[in-house]
Amino acid sequence: MSEIELYGTVGGSFWDEECFSPRTVRSLLQGLTGDLTVRLNSGGGIASDGQAIYTMLRDYSATVGRVTVVIEGVAASAASLIAMAGDEIVMRLGSWMLIHDPAQAIVFDARGTAEDHREIADFLDTLGDNYADVYAARAGITREEARAIMLAETVYLGEAAVAAGFATSTDNGIEAQEPAAFDYRVYANAPQIGRVGCEGRGANPRRVAAVAMIAGETARMNMGKTNMPNTQIQEPPVVADPAIAAPSAAPVAPVPPVAAPDATSQGAGAAPVEMSGGDVARLFSIGGRLGATTAQISAAMSAHPRSFTMALDVLSETLAEVAPPPMMGRQTSRVLRDEQETRRAGMTDALAAQMMRQTPDARAMPFMQMSIVEMASQASGYSGPLRTASDRVRALEMAAHSTSDFPAVFENAVNRTLLAAYEAATPTYQSIAMRSDFNDFRPHAHVQIGEFPALERVGEGGEIKFGTVGESKETAVLTAYARGLSFSRQMLINDDLGAIARVIAGYGSTILDFEEQTAWAYYLSAKLADGKDVFHASRNNLTTPGGAITTEALDVGRAKIRKQTRLDGERKVPTNFVPSILVCGPNLEGEAMRLLTPVVASEASNVNTHAGRLEGVITNEIAGNAWFLFADPNRPGAEVFTYGYLDGATGPRLRTEEAFGRQGFAMTVEHDFGVGAVGYRGAYKNAGQ
Repeated sequence: MSEIELYGTVGGSFWDEECFSPRTVRSLLQGLTGDLTVRLNSGGGIASDGQAIYTMLRDYSATVGRVTVVIEGVAASAASLIAMAGDEIVMRLGSWMLIHDPAQAIVFDARGTAEDHREIADFLDTLGDNYADVYAARAGITREEARAIMLAETVYLGEAAVAAGFATSTDNGIEAQEPAAFDYRVYANAPQIGRVGCEGRGANPRRVAAVAMIAGETARMNMGKTNMPNTQIQEPPVVADPAIAAPSAAPVAPVPPVAAPDATSQGAGAAPVEMSGGDVARLFSIGGRLGATTAQISAAMSAHPRSFTMALDVLSETLAEVAPPPMMGRQTSRVLRDEQETRRAGMTDALAAQMMRQTPDARAMPFMQMSIVEMASQASGYSGPLRTASDRVRALEMAAHSTSDFPAVFENAVNRTLLAAYEAATPTYQSIAMRSDFNDFRPHAHVQIGEFPALERVGEGGEIKFGTVGESKETAVLTAYARGLSFSRQMLINDDLGAIARVIAGYGSTILDFEEQTAWAYYLSAKLADGKDVFHASRNNLTTPGGAITTEALDVGRAKIRKQTRLDGERKVPTNFVPSILVCGPNLEGEAMRLLTPVVASEASNVNTHAGRLEGVITNEIAGNAWFLFADPNRPGAEVFTYGYLDGATGPRLRTEEAFGRQGFAMTVEHDFGVGAVGYRGAYKNAGQ
């Protein structure tokens, strides 16, 4: 048996109360199996969203399992239609249901042509008939009888609802919960239990606000004309003040609270009320939906930093003076798209900045004070409480299993952290190798540029002789590597970004160590296509037995590299490569550093001719006393080793495997890395002693 809770306003928050939308319900239903219990406590909301949720629950009943709707406190308006989706509808003791006819504001300021009114009347008839058909089917009455009940705005208590056919049973063993937060004064016949506590909301909601809410109207108050009702909105408007209905969009990111000036800035007689971070977030949310710019919202907030209502009034007046609104359909989709992209980028920047302890940029600032769970909730549309650990787990699970952007946001943020740690240092193996990335995972043949034919003088007849360029037999292969990482759910619930950052940063260093070990293990035992070691006596690049690092020994190694030759047809041409890198292990580090440090000698015979000419590279991967000289690996023909990554993926990357499940979340670290041996002329090995 599965169970979900639908508490609050249908479609969106009108007075900062709890709410749920079709998207919320779709996310909750995803993956459920078996019979379903829906616990409903809602004062109503957007009619079209109520109809969409009703359809989802009926579809669940038809394809998955029986649906039982338990009315915990109230099911009014659009919520009463949702209740009709139950195969069983249970009324708790003291719960009530309100059924009424939908209404719609045609235009504002009492303006509108006869044709406008006829279009709206047709729309309301259609919407009302749709609702009436559902009620009629449930109660076994005609559409006309159902419309009569709706027009009378009828309230049913438990037994009356069962008698009328709108419920199947009552549960008198458990007393109903307090009705969901809602301003029930918008309904003429709401019982007194629903009106208690509404007085603190201020004056009665204006008729325009009420009917806009009931029918899903998204036009702006006193700011222009809407030609047609919008019944396709996925996320309905969030209305902070009953007198203002805002166009639909995803929530705009909150910004940190501003410092409040003294009370005199609010006008005579105004009681100073500190504007909380939530009020600031609501102001930006509503402003964004009204098409306001950040500058306009900030100006309104600066005018009344302590009063949300007064700042909202200033913003409304500003927008009314600037320009009439665009048509709602176009504005809704545009704001939603821009807002989602802005929110996604801002959340990613904020998480990455917190994990890497960096100064956030402007788009990250609104999210810097939000926890992981709060970001996940906003991204997924979760509207429930976040008070307990169970609440936070539920919010994270919804973010993982809905159409939320948050899993991708989190993945991008930890990828940035991983790459920052990975790119913070240069491993020693790269100092002596040429980088050459791979297009795929097939063996890649190396073109030995050093074998290009030399130029020849053009004779009097203008004849140009052609040489040949052959592809080397040496190859390098890219290899895919991966490892899984698991994070406990405690890290997320406790908002322990520091712990997550330490794990990710530590793994960045681990990958560097892996590359270092992999590359040097290959370098020290590599063979070329002829089957011989890269360092071999026949190649004139090996001294064995060797000796200590001395000036004389360095002279020998330098000469061997300089005297290497390449073939140009039948001729041997000297390469004249110059060694520039001395490589050894920790056993010889002191000896190497003494030779490479410039010292002023009192006699010419004591001058160190190698000081300042060689770069010292020390690696723990060379365990013995061998040491090496290398020419610049980026000089054509001098390359000995090569390394690279898959083209376009030049570093490790994290991918979410299990996003925020009850036992935590899992990610895989994937890294494509390859090394190869492609030559021998630019290197020399002394086997040591």
